[in-house]
Amino acid sequence: MIIDAKREKIKDLLTFIQERLDELEEEKEELKQYQVSILDLAFLGERYSLVISCHASICHRLMIEREDLSSIASTRGNSKIVQKH
Repeated sequence: MIIDAKREKIKDLLTFIQERLDELEEEKEELKQYQVSILDLAFLGERYSLVISCHASICHRLMIEREDLSSIASTRGNSKIVQKH
């Protein structure tokens, strides 16, 4: 009887250990998915920063071009006035 009780207790402990290992394996997979999500978010953040940086650079270039064109237009306008006199 004592041996049967000990065997039953050992069997219960092994069952508990196996269940716990299964739970931990599931948690491990969830953590991997979470880690991938975090990396995806980091990548998206870097991508967003690059897009904003490119946009700012393009806007800056367009403003310079606009100023240059305005300067050329005003120079041409002044030269037309001078030519008329």
